Amino acid sequence: MQVCRKGGALRRAALTARQDGTVRLRTAAPVAVRTGGGAPLAVRRPERAVAVFRVRADGEYVVTPV
Repeated sequence: MQVCRKGGALRRAALTARQDGTVRLRTAAPVAVRTGGGAPLAVRRPERAVAVFRVRADGEYVVTPV
């Protein structure tokens, strides 16, 4: 999975895929996650700059600062 934001790649991002079909994304600052079509995704935030969300194999996701 590639993690990008509008205007280029994130400078610092740690991405962890989990067995349950979710992804844990740690960034330098909090982010919002949307599908490639623009629909917002449900995101859990166990920590300020961590987003956990469910993904599909063929999905495209857009990450934006909040």
